[in-house]
Amino acid sequence: MAKAKVKNLEATPARSVTRKAVHPQTDSGAVYKSGGLKSVHRLASALLKVKAIDKTTMREYDELCLAEVPHFDRETIVKIREDAKLSQNVFAHYLNTSTSTVQKWETGQNEPSGTAAKLLQIIQKHGIKVLA
Repeated sequence: MAKAKVKNLEATPARSVTRKAVHPQTDSGAVYKSGGLKSVHRLASALLKVKAIDKTTMREYDELCLAEVPHFDRETIVKIREDAKLSQNVFAHYLNTSTSTVQKWETGQNEPSGTAAKLLQIIQKHGIKVLA
């Protein structure tokens, strides 16, 4: 009898899997304000996926649940780098950016955003060894 079941499974045609677009803030790179809000956001994302809520409502959940990208002024960036005892060149290497970008941050010509700001926050909190 077990062989008949196996034959039936083998005879079943493979199904193709299609994936719908998911809200961009629900990827594994999202940072939440708390574990509870992470659960709330995932639930809202599921509701968006099945069209139980609209994109405007989802943006409200984004504001409620997702942590903002930190902002760093030039003095703070210099302090983070100097506390790590790194040159601008080596610091840029850790952040996967150019030395001129770090120089611009430290002179106030530009501000780090996105991934760079998040890495600076991690270095500020845990030290440069976390990236080594």
